[in-house]
Amino acid sequence: MKNNRYSIFFIGFVLLTLSACVTTKYNRPEVKSDNLYRDSKTTDSTTIATLPWR
Repeated sequence: MKNNRYSIFFIGFVLLTLSACVTTKYNRPEVKSDNLYRDSKTTDSTTIATLPWR
């Protein structure tokens, strides 16, 4: 009975230890981020710096 209990605990410990090694490191896919919107300006010409302070 004692050997059976130890073997169950050992198998459970091994399964818990190996479950942490299942996944691989996440690699972010390359995404094309330019020209997502058709008629958009690349630089914004309106800024708060052009507003008068009064």
